[in-house]
Amino acid sequence: MAQRTPETGISNPDQTPESTARVAESGALASERRLDRLLVAVDLGDGSDHVIRFARRMAGPSAEIMLVHVVCDLESLLDAYVCKKPLPELQSDLVIEGKARLRRLAQECFEGMRPPREFVLNGTAWSEIVATARRHHADAIVIGSQSQHEPADHHIVGGTVARVLWHAPCAVVVVPPEEE
Repeated sequence: MAQRTPETGISNPDQTPESTARVAESGALASERRLDRLLVAVDLGDGSDHVIRFARRMAGPSAEIMLVHVVCDLESLLDAYVCKKPLPELQSDLVIEGKARLRRLAQECFEGMRPPREFVLNGTAWSEIVATARRHHADAIVIGSQSQHEPADHHIVGGTVARVLWHAPCAVVVVPPEEE
C-alpha cells in the first residue's frame, strides 16, 4: 500500500530517483517544444482577431501560421432552396468575400510581422480544418471555443470544435471568448 509523504501526498513504491529524473527531463523537453506550424481556424466573426492574436503569442518566432476559413457548401445545405442567384454563383461570391475579409484580418493582426498563409475552403468546417492540418503537418490547431454561428445547444464547445477535437491529427488549442 502506498504511503503518504509530506512532499507529494502519496508515495509510489515503484518510483526510483532515476525514473523521477527521466520524467522530469521528458517534461522539460516537452515544455520547450516550439510550435512551428500553427493552423488557426476562424469563422470571420467578432472573436476571430482574438483567436489569431492568441495563436501569435503561442507561436515560435519563425513559426508558420496558416489562417483557415471554411465556407459552408451551399449545395448540400440548400438543396431544395430557390434563390434569385444560382447556387454556384452564390458559393463563389461567399468565397470571394471570405478571401477579402480574411486578407483584411491578416493585415490587421500581422502588421509588421511575417504574413500568414491564407486558406478559404469550401465544405464542412471541421473536416476541412482537420484535412488541412493533416495535409500541411500542423503542430497544433487553434480555434475559438464557440462560433457565433453555432447552435445554442452546444454548451461547452461548438459542434465544429467538438469534431475538430475528436478527429485532429495534432494538438488542439481551444481559445475561450475574450472577456468583455
